[in-house]
Amino acid sequence: MKAGLLSFLFVVLSIYSFSQGGWCTATSLADGDCESGVTSSSNASSSFNSSCSGDETAEGFFWLSCITEGDSYDFVVTSLASSGLGVSIFGVDGASCSSVNEINCTTSAIGVVSLSSVTLSGSDYYYMQVYTLDGSSFSPYLACASATTPSGGGGGGGGGGGVLPTVQDCDGAVPVCQDTYSESNAYSGEGNIEDEINSSSGFSCLGGEKNDVWYIFTTQSAGDICFDITPNVLTDDYDWAVYDITTSPCSDISSNASLEIACNYSPSTGVTGANGGTGNQNESCFSVQTGETYVINVSQFSTSTNGFTIDFSASTADMWDNSPPVFSGVTSPAQGATSLEFNFSENVDCSSIDDSDFTLIGPGGPYTLSGITGSICSLGGSYEDVFTANVSPALTVNGTYDLCLISGAGIISDVCGNQADPA
Repeated sequence: MKAGLLSFLFVVLSIYSFSQGGWCTATSLADGDCESGVTSSSNASSSFNSSCSGDETAEGFFWLSCITEGDSYDFVVTSLASSGLGVSIFGVDGASCSSVNEINCTTSAIGVVSLSSVTLSGSDYYYMQVYTLDGSSFSPYLACASATTPSGGGGGGGGGGGVLPTVQDCDGAVPVCQDTYSESNAYSGEGNIEDEINSSSGFSCLGGEKNDVWYIFTTQSAGDICFDITPNVLTDDYDWAVYDITTSPCSDISSNASLEIACNYSPSTGVTGANGGTGNQNESCFSVQTGETYVINVSQFSTSTNGFTIDFSASTADMWDNSPPVFSGVTSPAQGATSLEFNFSENVDCSSIDDSDFTLIGPGGPYTLSGITGSICSLGGSYEDVFTANVSPALTVNGTYDLCLISGAGIISDVCGNQADPA
């Protein structure tokens, strides 16, 4: 096949949402997976009552599947409408809800809720309840679950791949789509990808990873990035580092000391950050240009289990992604190829990709595309920018081919919920 023109056509897609129904018809949410949902008053159940605050008249449920009894799991739920959310995890005994026990809960007024290291044991079934704090219906959200401690046999195979990144890994970093993020509990350990920060002298002021979480953003305008990290308990000691990965993958952080552009490992407790404040726990804000990508590692030195809030509101640069994802390239296949690799301009939500979203038109067709996924998506991750599709029949005829995005199955959205625009 000639390396001819490939047109990448976007069309307006209808909004993808679904009502999950009550707990008994709940959508399954597996370990390492993300699923979308929308709150509805028709889903309300008197059997599930959160001990956390908020109006539970509009809610949704997920049945937690592929769970290993006794393991711990991390849960992150992000509102796609900037609504305040509450999340509870319940254990249920008996198919008729003869016994319902709340395991953990938390809320967030800014719409990003995290529950870390939740141990699931002693019940027949486990459910996640999601509700809007103000009781509003039709509020969409994205829920993700991942094992804190991987089950036996999972391991970290596959060389550079084969490991599912979590929010405790750079490749699974929390996308910054708003000014503030609150963590109710401290993170524990290093995630699934260890030693991402080199502990050797001269590589990082942090001296390695410890009880950490990652955040990622791509600047939308030039200016300064400023942030405060405020411990929930001010006697706790949090440290942090910032890395410029605009032209480098996360894996380079451990070997390229120049990627670290700001860092603080002060023994002082309380508020810390790149804020221009006084005291050895604070550093200057840092300047950025449009289109640069940074990750922030927040590390908890204390043995406390209490979380923190990170606040970017003092920044003068725009750091929220407000640009839709677009096709940015196709790897020219060899003649006779049975697969096609293409990529987007940024990470997109794995759950928004479906075989029926795409068609391939060209000589030798019609063609069927199937098994569309990326390396991270295939492991159960949340976001990816490079995807591969199986093609049938093989691409054997010279000519120009059009890879098209069509309507009908869902919407392609990026990490901040921006939807693909028409071409």
